[in-house]
Order: sequence, then C-alpha cells, then structure tokens
Amino acid sequence: MDNNEENRNLTPEEKERVRRRNSRRGFFYCVRPVLIMFAIMYLAVFALIAYGYFSGAISPSAGKTAEEITAEVYTYLMAESWKSDLLGYAAALVLGLFLFFRNDWKNFDCTRENRLRFSSVICAIMLGAGMYLAVDIILTILSGLLDMSALIDQHNQAMVTLDIGSLWLEMLLFGLMAPMVEELYFRGMCFNRMREMMPEAISVVISASFFGSMHAGSVLQMIYATVLGIFLGWIYCKTENILAPFMVHSTFNMMNYVTLPESAEPFLKSTPGLLIYYFVGMGLLIGGVTLLRRMEKPPLKPSGYGKEQ
Repeated sequence: MDNNEENRNLTPEEKERVRRRNSRRGFFYCVRPVLIMFAIMYLAVFALIAYGYFSGAISPSAGKTAEEITAEVYTYLMAESWKSDLLGYAAALVLGLFLFFRNDWKNFDCTRENRLRFSSVICAIMLGAGMYLAVDIILTILSGLLDMSALIDQHNQAMVTLDIGSLWLEMLLFGLMAPMVEELYFRGMCFNRMREMMPEAISVVISASFFGSMHAGSVLQMIYATVLGIFLGWIYCKTENILAPFMVHSTFNMMNYVTLPESAEPFLKSTPGLLIYYFVGMGLLIGGVTLLRRMEKPPLKPSGYGKEQ
C-alpha cells in the first residue's frame, strides 16, 4: 500500500495531524499559543507603564537622567506588577479559551478527555501539596550544603512583588487564574499540538522549558518551575484531562498561602519536626503518584503516528 492509499484510510482529523507534522511551519504552529501569551503579558506591562505616566505615578522630567527614569519605572513596576498580571491573565484567559475551543478542543488527542472523579481531585491535591513540600525540602537541603544566599535573596525579592496586600485577590490571581491560563496555553495547546509531531517525552520537556521561562523572576523560580512543568506534563499524559494539571498547579500555588500557627515554628525547626515535615511531604507526593498510576489511561497511540508519509 503506497502513501496515497494510506492517506485515504485516515479520518479528516488524522489527515490534519499528518499535514501539520510534515509541514515546515509545524513547530511554529505548536509554540504559537505560548508566543501569543508572552506577547499579551508584555503588552500588559507596557499598558501599566503607560497608566503610570498618565496617572502621574511616573513623572519623567527634563532634569532626570535615563538611569533615574529607568529606576523610577522599575520601582513602579515592582510595586504595581500585580495589576499587569491581572490584566494580562484576564486577556490571555479570554483569548486562550477562544483559541482552545476553536482549534484544539476537537483535535484527535482531546477526544480522550474524561471527567475527573472525586479520587482524581484528592490525587491532584496530594500531588500539588507534595510537590510544593518536596521543592521546599530540596531547597532547604541545598541551602545547607551550598552557599545559595545570593540566589535565595533574589528569589525572595521576586516573591515580594507578588504581595498585593489582599489575600483573597492573591489567591484568585495566583492560585486560580494564573494556573488556569498557564495550563491552557502550555499543556492544553502547546504540548497537545507538539506531541502530534514528536514523541511525548520531548514535547513535555520543550513545553516545560517555555513554562519555566515564564517564571524567570529569579533563577531558582525558573529552575523549579521547569521541573514542575515536566511534572505537570507527565500528569497530563497519565490522565489525558487538562483539569488534572490545573488542579495540581493550583494546589501548588495555593500552598504559598497555607500558614501554620506561630506555636508550631519551634517544633518544625527541631530535628523531630523537620523529620515529620519531610515525611509528610514525601508521603503526599508518593501517595499521589501511586494513586495516579492506578487511575492512568492507556498510552496514547494515535493512528498514523510514526508512519512515513
């Protein structure tokens, strides 16, 4: 059977997959959603700067040097960056939902989407909390072995910019809206499109690299965000439901707002407290992975994938 005869037996969705995989513009088709998202977030930053000028918060004068104006703009952005985040994520969410339901919802891979059960929700919460504690544990161990003071100071300074002053607004923006938008673009569109043309493992790593570059506020944040992106891509491969990595991502971010009573701090700084903290973190992560493995879907083997066309 020649290639033309094989193509006649493919469904329209499979033919579209083959066309995109063989297209020289295929990779751009995969990363286009991410580039759109980056563009939206940068436009939101420029919109905030423009608002600062018109509102008088930024007031360049003839007597100021370029360095002074740059420092003033930077200080304003650090203090008000949540406004550009809110504007950017809101615009990206509206456009992302439009693009997803127009181009990606009915693609070949998304036909395997299933509803999440209650056990899936529990699994996602365990994975998100476990991954958060695992990152904290690893950073604590590394900071004890290596001199990471400069990296930690840079990371803490970047985290300060996320302080809005309103806990509920922070949880809405960074705990719900940001994970929803990022999973929609990085896993729902970029990764899903990419694995139509290359192995899933490579697609996971590439999409996770873009995800890490989105969190370049500090070197530490970019590194663990890339690792988290790989973890989220793996979860998506196992569940084939975009809601699963969203809930894990949301739980991970929400853990930033889980506070313990001050009376518990001395115990957690003690050796028994640290051991319990480590065991709880690893137990949640291992338990979540074990539960996920019991619920995972069959490996995705699309018709026509890997054939020479």
